[in-house]
Formats: sequence, structure tokens, C-alpha cells
Amino acid sequence: MSLTLSKAVERGMSLACIEYGRGLVSLMFERDLLSCSLEEGLKMVVVDSVVSRRSSASRAREAKIQLPFCGVNNELCWGVKKNGGLYTQCKNKSSEFCGKCSGDIRGRGSANWVDGKGKSPTLYVDYAEKRGIDLEKAKAFAESQGLKIPEHELVKRKVVSVQEDQIAKLVSTAYAETTEKEAEKEAAKADLKAEKEAAKADLKAEKEAAKDALKAEKAALKAEKDAEKDALKAEKAALKAEKDAEKAALKAEKDAEKAALKAEKDAEKAALKAEKDAVKAALKAEKDAAKEAKIALKAEKDAAKEAKIALKAEKDAAKEALKAEKEANCGEDKIAAKQAEKEAKLVAKQAEKEAKIAAKQAEKEAKLVAKQAEKEAKIAAKQAEKEAKLAAKQAEKEAKIAAKQAEKEAKIAAKQAAKEAKIAAKQAEKEEVEDEIDENMDDDDDEIVVDDLPRKTVDGTEYCYMEQDGQCVLLTTNGVPVGIHDAETDTVQECDFD
Repeated sequence: MSLTLSKAVERGMSLACIEYGRGLVSLMFERDLLSCSLEEGLKMVVVDSVVSRRSSASRAREAKIQLPFCGVNNELCWGVKKNGGLYTQCKNKSSEFCGKCSGDIRGRGSANWVDGKGKSPTLYVDYAEKRGIDLEKAKAFAESQGLKIPEHELVKRKVVSVQEDQIAKLVSTAYAETTEKEAEKEAAKADLKAEKEAAKADLKAEKEAAKDALKAEKAALKAEKDAEKDALKAEKAALKAEKDAEKAALKAEKDAEKAALKAEKDAEKAALKAEKDAVKAALKAEKDAAKEAKIALKAEKDAAKEAKIALKAEKDAAKEALKAEKEANCGEDKIAAKQAEKEAKLVAKQAEKEAKIAAKQAEKEAKLVAKQAEKEAKIAAKQAEKEAKLAAKQAEKEAKIAAKQAEKEAKIAAKQAAKEAKIAAKQAEKEEVEDEIDENMDDDDDEIVVDDLPRKTVDGTEYCYMEQDGQCVLLTTNGVPVGIHDAETDTVQECDFD
């Protein structure tokens, strides 16, 4: 059999011809019109050659034949690609997983391996037969790549026997049915393609809408952040003004207390000085009185001296009278004795009087000095006591003022620290939210191949899922992120996605 086809229909028509030929052979076998076994007849239904009008570049690309799984290549991603049911290794360069595929190829070598839906791989012999691939060419190509196709991939499974039919009568019917099936298949493919394109367009629109929403959210967050920054500046300015006002009030109160204390201290000093001046005036008055007493004593002494002079004059007169009498009476001895006796009495009397005056004066002066010393000692003690009390009172007031000042400053500092800590915490929280949004904006925007993702049912709804950052992310069958699967409660935890 030889066909000349364009590239657009080559693959589909080759497959249709093979399926059509296999159907004819089956019908002939059912009607006992074959001269050979069914298996031998089916082997003869192949496309011997295809004359293509494709370019040399297109034919060169055909030289690369799709091979089945021939072992793990550790230089490539460890994910699994479906590849028409062959389930081969992902071709992306990666040390482990590229994140664009699913499954783990390292378990693919098992004879009982199945995918996430429990489906077994297609044997390469069936894959090659449907696509018109020459197995010998495939083996040669594998050897050129340093690979070997596993033997079990080249052995067909046993075909269940079919009933016999008469091929001659059913040729036209089979051809019509085959053509109709192919048309239905192509229509189904077209519908599936349109559905996938529509889903892809919907997903793209949803992603664009999500991006726009995220941009709007980021703009709103920036505006909110700017507003909060302005509010923070205003709050800091108000806090500073309040702190300055409190400091000014505290300083004014402290200055007022200092002024009051100084005024009180000056008043006490003035009272003490007045009292000292009064004591000094009293002492001066006493001294003046003592001085007057001295003057009186001196006058008394002067009077005594005058009396002594008068006594001497009297004595002299008596002498003269005695002398005259003596001369007159010639009783010289008698007069002299009487005169001597009289003079002795007078001298004794004068000496006694002077002694009494001197003792009285000495006693007065001693009493005056003692009294003056006692008063001065009392004044000094009272002055020292007042000064000590004043100093203690001043120290106590200053200590109270300092303690009050320290307490107020500590309260202001604590209030300031609490406000600044609250502002800093709020700012850090906003920056963390902004960083998270920025990270979401910078996430990789690669498309997810939904058909390659495993599926699971949660609360009666089927979802696709993928592992990301240690969490199970659930997506709709169209690839739209829904939320995070909580394995403990078997529920969907909603969250925002970029």
C-alpha cells in the first residue's frame, strides 16, 4: 500500500488506513474468508511507504524517533511526561524536579507501575504500530543514543479471539463506519481542542484579572502605607510636642518650687537676721547700761575722792585749830593725841567705804560679764539650731523635688518608649505584608500542565493538586488555584494566590 499525503493529514490518514485495514481483516476472519490466521493477517496491515511533500528540514526532524522509557537519566528532571501513554522522563534540565511536571520517574522501572489514576503505560509495540514507527529503526535509533528498548515493550499482549464475518458483504459498511468514526474522532478532537483553548483563555483571563487585582491591592497597600507613614510622622511630632510640653511644664514647676524654696529660705534668713539684730541691740543696750553704771560708779568714786579731799581739808583745819588751841591752851600733848585718834578713825572709815564700793563694783562687773556670755551662748546655740533645721528642711525639699522630677521623667520616658515600640511593631507588620506581596508578585508565572497533575476528591469535589513548599495546593480541573488541603480535617483552606 502506498499513499502520497501532505503533512497536515499524513499522521491521521496513516492511522485511519491501518485501522481500516485491521477492520477489514477482522471481518474477513469472522466470515472465514482468510487463508491465514488472524494474527498473520493483522501483521500484513501496515503502510509500506508515505511520499511526503514536506521540506528536507521537516524530514530531518522525523529522524528523531520517540522512544519508550529506557531508564532514568539523572541529568534531567525526575518528573514524568505522559507522551501518548508511554510515560517517559521529563526532558527539562534539572538536578531534581523542574516544577512543570508531576510524578517521579525513579519508580517507573517496576513492571506493575501505574500513574496517579491507576492507568498502566502503553506498550511501545502498540504505540509504534498506531503511529507507523518501524521497530527496527526505533531499536537502531535507541542504540545511537546509547539506550536499549526493554524487551517487554516489544512484545504484544495476547489478542482476544474475534468472531468471523463475511468481508465481501460488509466492506462498504465497514468503510462507511470507519470513515464516520474518524470524522467523529476528529470532531471530538476539535471540540476538545476548542474546550482546552477556551479553558486556557479563561485561565489566562483569570490570571490577568488576578494580576490586576494584585496590582490594585499593592497600590492600595502603598497608599495605605504612605498614609500610615504620614500618620506616624504626625504621631511622632505630636508625641515630641507633648514630651516638650511636659518637659517645659516640669521645668516651670521645678523653677517655681525652687523660687518658692528660695523665697522661704530668704524669709527665714531675714527673720534670723532680724532676731540677731534684736539680740545685738539688746546686748548693746545692756552694754550701754553697764557703761552708764560704770560712769555712775566713777562719779561715786569721784565723790568719795572729793569727800576724802574734804576730809583732808577738815583734817588740816582740825590740825590748824588744834595747833591754835594748843598754842592757846598750852596743852599740846593732849590735843595731839586726840587729833591722832580722830584722824585714825576717819582714815579707817574712808578705807572701809572704798573697799565696799570696790567690792560692789567688781561684783556688778562679774555678773554683767557672765550674763553677757550666757546670752551670747544662747543666741549662738539658737542660731545654730535654726540654721540646722533650715538646712535639713531645704535638703528635704530639694530631695522631694528631685524624686518628683525623676518620677515624672521616668513616666514620660516609659510612655515614649511604649508608643515608639507600638509604632515600630505596626511598621514591621506592614513591611512584612508588603514583602509577602512583593514575593508573590515575583513568583514564577509558568503555566501548569493540568493533565499531568494527580487528582483527589475533597468534600465531594474533584481537584487537581501539586506539592509546593511542603503544602498540598488544590486547583480546579482548569488549573485555577483554589486553596490549601488540610489533611487533618480533610477540608479546603482558602487563601490568596498570585
